[in-house]
Amino acid sequence: MYLIDWKKSQAKGEKQITWKQLAHRFGISDGSIIRRWTLDAYDKNFNFPGPDNILNVQTATLGEVTSKDFYEWFENTQTKEKAERFHANRT
Repeated sequence: MYLIDWKKSQAKGEKQITWKQLAHRFGISDGSIIRRWTLDAYDKNFNFPGPDNILNVQTATLGEVTSKDFYEWFENTQTKEKAERFHANRT
């Protein structure tokens, strides 16, 4: 499961988990860092998490988000065209 989808799945009623709450859960200092991991790879603000961060996410999500998900996301969103096709097939 991709991190952005996992975040959405954590909503309680209409209230979604915040980036700051995710950062705390993953042991990161700033929620904007987590948000950058969910941007498409072609976006200038995209940031790929380091290995330790990926392991923290995998642990905190009980294995629902894995390193494979991060790499698939990166591979499939490197250009705007690839990202559009990727997102169209995800929904």
